[in-house]
Amino acid sequence: METLQAPVTVKDQVFAFKENGKDMKTLRIPFEILANSKEFLASSGKPQASRPEASWITMQKLMQLLDLRNIVHEVEAIYVASEDSYAPLTTEEKNLYLSEIPVKMWIFNRLIAKISLTTPDANVPEGMKAVIAFSYNKNGIQIAFGTGVNICSNFSILSGRVFQTYGENKIPYENLIAEVARYIDNLPQWQENEYAMINSMINTSVGIQSDIDELVGILLTAAVRANMNGDLSALNITEVSEMVREIIKTDSEDFKNVWHMYNVGTFVLNFTNKVNLIDAIDKHVMWRDVILEKYGIPLLSI
Repeated sequence: METLQAPVTVKDQVFAFKENGKDMKTLRIPFEILANSKEFLASSGKPQASRPEASWITMQKLMQLLDLRNIVHEVEAIYVASEDSYAPLTTEEKNLYLSEIPVKMWIFNRLIAKISLTTPDANVPEGMKAVIAFSYNKNGIQIAFGTGVNICSNFSILSGRVFQTYGENKIPYENLIAEVARYIDNLPQWQENEYAMINSMINTSVGIQSDIDELVGILLTAAVRANMNGDLSALNITEVSEMVREIIKTDSEDFKNVWHMYNVGTFVLNFTNKVNLIDAIDKHVMWRDVILEKYGIPLLSI
């Protein structure tokens, strides 16, 4: 008689940073993989103060806040980075698993996720949606509200605020969840501001070629200065070059307004691109500030 084998559970599935046999620096995974991975603990054996709960627990709390307010949502994407992700194995476990390490042994210590929201009562422009971005890395946790552009999976942070448990504007984890809840309660106002800014950008011309060249010059100067000082810039030197390539290969008619130009930058900063996942949200905010200042568009927030 043939012996039936029990199905492999998610936690026992083999995981590696590979896609179609190719090594990957960033990989998209489903929430089930993340939720069955191993929690990061500091050397004290306790969670880090700036991220006292596992990444998937915090994401579940975000989704519970949305559930309580009857806001339809889905985890659109989760990207994990091979850097800072590892499987801490004992000698016995190394001999047991060899190169086929299961999900349950992996620690994903650097990730970014997008949760898309469906808000039928909001006046949502065609091809756009409200999105919450969640970043979990060695520094702590970041949560940002913004707009997703469906056609190219871009993410913008215009009127949205960024909440984080580290850096200059850090707040305690408990306050982070409370602030997110307050923001969700004000979702209609935030969306109204976000879409008003998008309309302002659509109705603002980028100007003649010399104006575009000036913007590129501003970005390149900031990138070089940041590189010299070890700081962060909206776009680094390589990203500015990529942006220029996108501008050159696209018909000039597509650069009639600031919204089109802004989306070239968010495309370059796409989470699936080569952007360091720790810096992704900060760079989106910096790019927003550059474009709003350059074209005199006021920042609307709540």
